Amino acid sequence: MNVKELMHSATIVHGDLTVLEAAKLMRDRDVGSVIVEEGERDYHIVTERDILYKVVAEEKPYTIPISEIMCSDFHTINADDGIRRASELFNRFPIRRLPVIENGEIIGVITSRDVAKYTIFMFYEFLRSMIEDPRYEEIFCINVQKIMHDKNTVDPDATIVECAKTMFNKQVGSALVKHNQGWGILTERDILKKVVAMDADPRETLVKHVMTEHLVCIDSREGLCVASKMLNMYDVRNLPVMSPEGEIIGIVFSRDIAKYSVHAFDETVKALSKIDPESAKLLEAEKW
Repeated sequence: MNVKELMHSATIVHGDLTVLEAAKLMRDRDVGSVIVEEGERDYHIVTERDILYKVVAEEKPYTIPISEIMCSDFHTINADDGIRRASELFNRFPIRRLPVIENGEIIGVITSRDVAKYTIFMFYEFLRSMIEDPRYEEIFCINVQKIMHDKNTVDPDATIVECAKTMFNKQVGSALVKHNQGWGILTERDILKKVVAMDADPRETLVKHVMTEHLVCIDSREGLCVASKMLNMYDVRNLPVMSPEGEIIGIVFSRDIAKYSVHAFDETVKALSKIDPESAKLLEAEKW
């Protein structure tokens, strides 16, 4: 499969759009970025993280044009490149989305979550269809605890501006929130949709009024395949990792799963060759 088959349509706008207008458009289309076209094939990009870091954290008004925060230095991928190439780029660079280029024009966007949802799940389904040996689930040898990040937390009574500054300083796009009913999470998508797109003042809006209250967690003993299935099932990008004792000990992002897809594939072929060489050859021949 090539990236053109998995990509989403690109939302292309002009640089005079205000941050507020861009946030509303991103909310309504449920996307995390817009492509800014300033001239013929002169492209820039604005992401929800740009809005979080460059507008909310810096306490700038939503009325500024997105041309003031757009980025011209971004990575792209060719439409006929395979999914493996996208995974390699997510592994090499600290990015979550890749505009897709065809004949010099941006025709779509592929995200790390797209790759994460597709690749590991594809391997899992392939193996399940090829092997009756119950060990097929064990060859996904990367455990989520091995690739998780430290958890970042914020106070539910903190303001969105305070939280945005913390997220900027730690270079993250989400933070866990401990509240009376348990744990919640605040993401840059929450801030985009519930604060910026609603034209709410981030200096007065509190985390507890914006956060997502109920977490989708993954057991620390699970592997990438289960994580990939959970991204599909629950339509999330962040998976807090929970210990067997019920304590949240870290967090895994969709980008982590996408970036480890190549390694997981290669290790799968290697492990599979020991128990079913023919299936290993078939898997290795997969065009992804």
